Amino acid sequence: MATTPKPKRRVILTAGHQGFHTGAWREWFDEGTETIKLRDKITAALSKKGLEVTNDSDHERTGNVIRWVNDQYEENDLLIELHFNATDLSYPSGTEAFVQLHGTDYEKQTAAALCEVTSKVLGISNRGVKSPAFSQHQVIGILDNTKVQAVLLEVCFISNRNDVASYQANQWRLVGQLATAIFNAAKQ
Repeated sequence: MATTPKPKRRVILTAGHQGFHTGAWREWFDEGTETIKLRDKITAALSKKGLEVTNDSDHERTGNVIRWVNDQYEENDLLIELHFNATDLSYPSGTEAFVQLHGTDYEKQTAAALCEVTSKVLGISNRGVKSPAFSQHQVIGILDNTKVQAVLLEVCFISNRNDVASYQANQWRLVGQLATAIFNAAKQ
């Protein structure tokens, strides 16, 4: 009987916010709530694949999560942080991922795989992999201050109702595809 190879990396999934109204918000979508729900669904899908995943607390601020990750994990481990994008305009659309300024090839490949899966499943544009300098914040603490391999995935724009409708209609398929991409990344 063949056994599944043990992953080479431990995986941490974090929700970029701590619940209701802690992220971007529109009357039709709350990033703080939805990042937690998505994280938990992906974690369950990865658990079914036999991959042990650790999640952040729903109530910890970023600084505490960074300290926890740096204390408990090694440079080779993988952290994926989930977010939903938003602007004041309703037309920006798509998915994108961020890696630290001098991201490793592994981080860039993992981020590209997550963007590709998300773009295909949701039928939205793939805005690509970027460094924090191209984000609205210029510095992204979870990427720039953790020692692990880290990717921040912006699933879609909540300010774009079509992105949100596609996410809601295809959520379970997206969960499965993201879980597969993360599982494959953990084996590298």
